[in-house]
Amino acid sequence: MIVSIVSPVAGAAVSGTIAITATATATAGVAGVQFQLDGADLVPQVTASPYSVSWNTTTATEGSHTLSATATDTKGNAATAQVNVTVNNSSNIPPGPGWTKLSYTELKGSENTSPCEMPIPAQSDTGCVAMVTAWNSAVADTSRNRLLLWGGGHEDYSGNEVYSVDLTQVGLCTSSNPCISRLDNYSPPNLTDTCVETLSDGRPNARHTYDGLAYVASIDSLFSVGGSLNFCGFGGHGAWLLALDSVLPTCAPNCVSNWTNQPDDPGTTSGLDYTTAYDSINNRVWMMDSSSLYYFDVATSAWHTGNSNAFYGDFNGTAVYDSSDQYVIRLGAYSAGITAIHYWSVASGSSYTMNTPTLDGSCAGILVSYPGLVWDPVDQVVVGYPGSGNTIWLLSPKTWTCTTETHGSTKGVDYPQDANANLAGIFKHFNYFPSIDTYVVCNDPNNDCWSLKRH
Repeated sequence: MIVSIVSPVAGAAVSGTIAITATATATAGVAGVQFQLDGADLVPQVTASPYSVSWNTTTATEGSHTLSATATDTKGNAATAQVNVTVNNSSNIPPGPGWTKLSYTELKGSENTSPCEMPIPAQSDTGCVAMVTAWNSAVADTSRNRLLLWGGGHEDYSGNEVYSVDLTQVGLCTSSNPCISRLDNYSPPNLTDTCVETLSDGRPNARHTYDGLAYVASIDSLFSVGGSLNFCGFGGHGAWLLALDSVLPTCAPNCVSNWTNQPDDPGTTSGLDYTTAYDSINNRVWMMDSSSLYYFDVATSAWHTGNSNAFYGDFNGTAVYDSSDQYVIRLGAYSAGITAIHYWSVASGSSYTMNTPTLDGSCAGILVSYPGLVWDPVDQVVVGYPGSGNTIWLLSPKTWTCTTETHGSTKGVDYPQDANANLAGIFKHFNYFPSIDTYVVCNDPNNDCWSLKRH
């Protein structure tokens, strides 16, 4: 039999209340999984998938601890997986509840030395700010508590370098040592009016990423698929993995980013309407376009078609993975004025049928184009942020209804400034870091990012 802990990952710094999630398979069938902290049971054995428990890290001492998951099959055979994590409840991020401005995190503002000035001429209409303003996304590197920005694309920006908003340094940064940094150098840009997937140095061409990025915890990598390529703007079908241990603060800004080209996705549409979500239980990246549901099997680097579907879709949607119900959920308000939400059950043995629930007026606030959506594994809700304002929406997949939370009263003082006027998509610029129970949004490249503590 096989068992592994998929969250948190080995070496992670954790704080607050987090979810511990494991996967287990056995020929004879899995009887249950027992979670332990330093050899002591955390809760009774979990007897049904998803194998996940909630752990309040404040009940443990600061420092290193061992988490283990022991799976037992129906014949009494057992296997154990374990990871070492560090409890750190002395985070520099204020405890909350509420929004906090993260000083020295603006991508190209006046407060600190900009990390994104390209020193050579490059095809660029709006410049590196396009990584936030022009149909681009981000990923939460939950192993290191940093938000990674990558994008550009079309005629907005040709640079394909990676930027990091480092939450571990919040409160310690200065104007000359900001909490946002460039990790690697850009590639020689594509300056021809042609669609180039791979640049001359073997790295991926810049692109509008839309919702085509995901963090794959099992292999500690950033995953990218599709997007609007620089310079031509046409959609690509390329898939890429970036090993995140190749882009660390210790080698910035001259890290040698380790990108590897994966098999092209099998999508039949333009490559611009993709949404993605990482399935931590089945170790898959799910991808949706307006014709089908697909998944990328991380273990085999192979694509598979889940099922066909037909819904109105363009690049205005965002997807999230519900690890409790094992749903992939896609939501967005489309350019033709159509609002849609769809979900697919992706549990083992599922037929991957597309479902279209009816949302009532309680969810109106997140029925917008390219919303920020994340999964909260503790409260088991989809948390949505439209990109501006002081309100977040909590969508329950059990009832398909929403509740709201409002934090702060003065825009730009105790809740985020409005999204930049040119912003085209929050996508995963709004993200969640479970080990420190903190949400982060970067909604304007010329102003600081913000964190949110709900509790």
